[in-house]
Amino acid sequence: MDRRVMLFAFALFVLSFADWSFTSVALQYGAVEVNPLMQAIVTRPDAFYLLKVVLAGVVALIAGMRIRSKPGFIVLSSIVFMYAGLILWNVATLHTLI
Repeated sequence: MDRRVMLFAFALFVLSFADWSFTSVALQYGAVEVNPLMQAIVTRPDAFYLLKVVLAGVVALIAGMRIRSKPGFIVLSSIVFMYAGLILWNVATLHTLI
């Protein structure tokens, strides 16, 4: 397996966990989930966790095992960078709430 793919797949899982953590805290301080797909489940912590972390973990695992091409790696790395931006957004939101 390509080490870069595994590194980015692991980063996807870690960032997904961070997204769930920061979002959960922000919601406790009065933030609102802006993702319409997630709005329906933020009141159900188990489902929220499953979708935010477990699903991303499965995607990261599959990506780590299956991506063999440059276009696949570009898609994976783009998702990782998007999640990194999302984490920055969450931190900025928390900073304004706390």
